[in-house]
Amino acid sequence: MKKNRKIVICIVIALIAVCAGIVLFPVLSVHTDEKANRLIWDVEESWNDEGRSFFKITFRCVDPRRKVTKVVESYDDNGNVDLQVTTRGLPLLASADPERQYSVEVADSDNTVIKKITLQTDIVLWEDGVTVDRTTAILFDEVKRETDRFSKLQFIMECSGAAYWGGVGFREQSNELGVTVNLDGVKDKDMDIPEEMKKYSCVMIALIDELEEVNWEYSFNGKTDVLRFEASDAAAMLGPENGETDIKEYGKTAAGLQRLMDQIDFESGVFIG
Repeated sequence: MKKNRKIVICIVIALIAVCAGIVLFPVLSVHTDEKANRLIWDVEESWNDEGRSFFKITFRCVDPRRKVTKVVESYDDNGNVDLQVTTRGLPLLASADPERQYSVEVADSDNTVIKKITLQTDIVLWEDGVTVDRTTAILFDEVKRETDRFSKLQFIMECSGAAYWGGVGFREQSNELGVTVNLDGVKDKDMDIPEEMKKYSCVMIALIDELEEVNWEYSFNGKTDVLRFEASDAAAMLGPENGETDIKEYGKTAAGLQRLMDQIDFESGVFIG
């Protein structure tokens, strides 16, 4: 009897330990290097009474069952500020809170003027007077870190919502790119498809080294058509009144890419109804 009682007690203790582990695991799971695509942020820029830049940056997790617990700031002498974000899971029985936020403030100092603010070392949040939105920041970082050209193109398509297109295909020759895509499933049948193709071409040419021309073959409303777009077309599309007309210059920095996105009125998922 005593032996059986000990076995029962051991089983009960083991079950309690397992249940406690299941409940507490999210809390014990701390991510000191949380990926940017798991975070949502907002950057507010203002100026204090002395005319110095002042930033309030608010973070929250995409997953409502995680929360940001700490943001560590690091400054260098060149005006760069990096923010390292730590997150933690909520207890299993805790109610999810999609609006759970964590704010941090950074500002110019007596000796340093802020020139760039980054997240987790590589994601640019603000640069040279330009606030970089989340889609642009992640797109720029992923494309610049990726070495395979086709992977870069695929990520541009996915980040912009084109993963929902049907039958996307690439073909490549030296500095040219061919894109075949089926748009018959697009809900907005009145959309100016050639104009949207030009916007995607601008982003591709800006970000992909040596790419100078994009040739589209697409089906829409049951018809097949083609569009050829070159780097020189991008210069004409941007116009001298917008400043820089060399499309390649826009792809060198996250701030440059954001300026391009704004100038061509590029929206992620433009083909999605």
